Amino acid sequence: MEYIPTKPALRMWEGSQTAAFKTVFDGGHMNFTHFMCAEDNLDYLTFSELLHHLLQRQAALQLAFEQPDWDILIPVYFGNLDEDFDPARASAVFIQVKNRHQPSSSQIDPYYYTKFFSHTEDPILYILIDLGTKEHKVDVYGFPKANTAQANSKQPKQYIFSIHAMGAGQTIFRCLQTAEMNSAAAILLAETIGKFTRLDVEKDHDELCQSNKRNRQGWKGLYPTVLKVNLESETEDVEMQETI
Repeated sequence: MEYIPTKPALRMWEGSQTAAFKTVFDGGHMNFTHFMCAEDNLDYLTFSELLHHLLQRQAALQLAFEQPDWDILIPVYFGNLDEDFDPARASAVFIQVKNRHQPSSSQIDPYYYTKFFSHTEDPILYILIDLGTKEHKVDVYGFPKANTAQANSKQPKQYIFSIHAMGAGQTIFRCLQTAEMNSAAAILLAETIGKFTRLDVEKDHDELCQSNKRNRQGWKGLYPTVLKVNLESETEDVEMQETI
């Protein structure tokens, strides 16, 4: 995407920190080979375990049809790849895609994000894509994070960045700079924008969910709540059974 300098944050708190987009996301790792389809909305109580599972399975997630604000989740890991996995270094990129002629509102509530990311202090990225707008531009917004010592329930402890991409031209997506790709994208957009209703999209999504179920790729089966156990007690039980 074309880079536009970060706009000022919506609000600065006393003692808060700001940083440049490139600095914040340097060192993040993405490694997904396929998308899976969620049947249920995200649960912030098990969100950390979900990110762990997605990274382990090299998967990104197409979110449930009624999921507020987000359509796609891509896990990102900020930890050292040469060391044991650290759940506290797992974050995500959220993407929302809209087919509309007028730009959407790009305002986000940073507190909504912190509810899902209570396990980490690593940055979060939200990308809003308005494919059908006549104006082609990209806006980047950065939200400050609180100093750890001064953090409270109203101050996010992560950097949160928002990218709003409007239009689908060559200046927005570098991959469209070749004539063949640009022509193919124009044909695809002409077939989709303004042509299908919400019910059509929901029907396609539900059919994809059913297909994933048939292939044993169901949401609930793959991402159950992870139960924490006392490993020392388990070892003692095994040793006792072997003795008997």
